[in-house]
Amino acid sequence: MLTVLWLVFIVAIMIWVWPRWWASVVQDKVDCIVDFPRHECDISEAVPLKVTLVNRSWLPIPFAEVHVNLPRELSTLQNVGAHHLVFTTYVLMRRRVQIEFTLYGFHRGPAAVKDVFVRMHEGIGLRNAYVYDHPIAHIAVRPNPEACPNHLQRFAKQGEQAVDRWLFPDETMFKGVRPYQASDPARHIHWRATARLGKLVAKQFFSSTELDVLLILNAQTTEPHWKGSARDPFEELVGYLTDVALSLERAGARLSFASNASIVGRRGVSLPGRMSGASLRSLLGHVQPYATESLSAILTYLVRHQQSMPQQVILFSAFETDEQKNWSTSCADRADTLTSSAPSGTHWTPSRRLPKKFGRLAKRPKKRGNRDEPDD
Repeated sequence: MLTVLWLVFIVAIMIWVWPRWWASVVQDKVDCIVDFPRHECDISEAVPLKVTLVNRSWLPIPFAEVHVNLPRELSTLQNVGAHHLVFTTYVLMRRRVQIEFTLYGFHRGPAAVKDVFVRMHEGIGLRNAYVYDHPIAHIAVRPNPEACPNHLQRFAKQGEQAVDRWLFPDETMFKGVRPYQASDPARHIHWRATARLGKLVAKQFFSSTELDVLLILNAQTTEPHWKGSARDPFEELVGYLTDVALSLERAGARLSFASNASIVGRRGVSLPGRMSGASLRSLLGHVQPYATESLSAILTYLVRHQQSMPQQVILFSAFETDEQKNWSTSCADRADTLTSSAPSGTHWTPSRRLPKKFGRLAKRPKKRGNRDEPDD
């Protein structure tokens, strides 16, 4: 009987001592590492997230519960917003455990996974230890193209339907062949190459004109610019800009981009620079709906550098002051066309009377001795 009492007493002492001793040894000896193998993804695209628990102590961790709160740009489900991730595991002494999860892009924008904590106990649950290292992992979700309601179709579906084009292909300047698309007219089918390859291919031609297009994204929604921001109109503008940029690049235009929006890794205003459609879409994944400067900074730069003013300027804006509209008029007087695109629900009055259809080229003034340009 005395032996039994001694055993009960020893077990009670161990139950009382073990949790406190375990917590004192393990505390500050556990690290949590969060990492994205990729830096960018698309909306609804799967992206792996690696969570690593490192035990640097000489005692095991029988129970470890990891909580990860995801930002709004990421989700644990493909089409549903689920932003909380929990999993349990154990870690032996002087070992590490790595678990990989599949997340999905849910909203456009830069995302930082930094709200992570680990709850641990000695196996009985009498004493908890926590890890609040706040590891940070960054990823950017690229925007999806969103069709602009005023965006003009630039290709005929079939036959000789008359449409307005950004560029004018010269059928005497043969460039090559490419896979046939439904928008190609039947007279552009290369029948010899089709017979040789066994599939429809269409002819490609060099353009008789080259078009430079500057796309401006305005993130300012108040005056002064630092007073506030509006996410929904900004996200709509980003979708419009992505769709227009990719369409113009397919048509052969050369793109430039400028914005006063905050971009992760950059400071101040992003002044005009030549970019491809894919690079621009990637950059838009890092854009935040906050204005670093007023729109006047970009418009002033364009007016002062009028010698390098592109032929077409497209402004994506949901807000403008009267002074900025006057600057827009100055830019419109130096460029062939200044076109405005505003999100639904906003009412933006252009500073100059422009074509009703978005993206249509205004006629350039005729110069003496030059050939007349094609009509719209």
